[in-house]
Amino acid sequence: MFIEDLKDKNILILGITTTSIAISNFLKKENINISMWDISEKIKNKFKEFYNIIDNIDNISFDDYDFFIVPKDVLLTNEDFNTFLNRLTTVEEKVFIDIEFLYNLFPNNKYIGIIGSGYNYITNSLLNDILNTSNINSFNCASFEERIDINNIPKNINIEKDSVFSISLRQPKMNYLKQMNFDIVAILNTNDHKIEDIKKKIILRQSKESIVILNIDNPSVCDIYDELINDETVSYKIIPLSTNKMLDNGLSYINETIYDYHNNKNDSYDINTKLLTEVNKMSILCAFTIAKELDIDIKIIQDAITRFNGISNYLEVITQKENIRFINNIEANNKNLLLAPYKTYSNLYSIFMVNGKQSKSEFLRDYTLDSNKAFIVDLHNLVNIDNKKNVNKFNTLKEAFDAVIKETKKEEKENEITILLTPIINDDMNSIYYYSYGSEYKDLINDFKKNNN
Repeated sequence: MFIEDLKDKNILILGITTTSIAISNFLKKENINISMWDISEKIKNKFKEFYNIIDNIDNISFDDYDFFIVPKDVLLTNEDFNTFLNRLTTVEEKVFIDIEFLYNLFPNNKYIGIIGSGYNYITNSLLNDILNTSNINSFNCASFEERIDINNIPKNINIEKDSVFSISLRQPKMNYLKQMNFDIVAILNTNDHKIEDIKKKIILRQSKESIVILNIDNPSVCDIYDELINDETVSYKIIPLSTNKMLDNGLSYINETIYDYHNNKNDSYDINTKLLTEVNKMSILCAFTIAKELDIDIKIIQDAITRFNGISNYLEVITQKENIRFINNIEANNKNLLLAPYKTYSNLYSIFMVNGKQSKSEFLRDYTLDSNKAFIVDLHNLVNIDNKKNVNKFNTLKEAFDAVIKETKKEEKENEITILLTPIINDDMNSIYYYSYGSEYKDLINDFKKNNN
């Protein structure tokens, strides 16, 4: 597929995101017919001024469009949208995810794929900062970065013909890949029931010029590594990573140093960061490795790591005021992210937000909590904590925050304290209700700092 092949085609993008806006802007410049739809009525109404918006997709004829682009894996979990996707299976050859559509338009560009819930978003965000600082035009197709602020419409997002494209790959997006292979693919986190899909859709498609990066601290990923290094037909480069042990033929991030012993190298690099959880450290190590493989200057990489505070609402270190560190993890959507702070920080005060559907009080069993340091904001009285007499329960985030600050004043001044905003998530790991509380938490922190200067 080339631009010339699209001149007389009609294209429908199913989801308004930063990636779909960029694709639409590029195709409009080439005078190609492009329409867009989104499940949100607010977003559709906001964008009608700038794009050809389809109001209702239920009754559209598939014959009216030559291609359908699905840019946002979060849409694939929506029940109403799934009904439409089931209809699309009858014209599967017309359906592309955003990154593969770009791959067909720009086959000579570099493509980077990151697999691993939580790790992928953090890695992609840091990597894009490194690349853009190096004057490399990098475009992040990670869905987490694509949330549209309808009060600040990003109309001027553009794709360049020399862009490096990176994507956070999740299961729905992998299912829609057709023939794409990546220049670099990193597998940082998975489990046994996803391994076969990853092999089929990702691993087996890589060319001999590809680079495959594997977090061997994850047992399932380590199984993939063991299989690949013993497969004589594998011709691409394999780079193992670890934050737990020193590797004699890979990269390790131990304490405050990254050690590169891959391919008989014997290099070490000092790392200065506030991000101490295992998830953040592995994400930093992966971004470092990819940037190094792209021949980015080491000083640029180190400086980017130093200024990187994490992704907003995802193990984000907001600030430190004297002996108190504030962390925002409100959109943690899997167990690795939820438990990461508890594996890292010893003196932890947790503000738990409860909203939407929730499990009963059994959720506390998943956390290694000192019950005196658990502060629950239960907006709809959904959680029964009768068996947790010492757990503190509040109606608003401000009430909980003030109570935490009051409690921390009882500590010795030399004690290091971490205050964490975190969700309590049910089995569906649905964090959609929590996004706004991250902003409120930051406002409360700013007020606290002003009042304590």
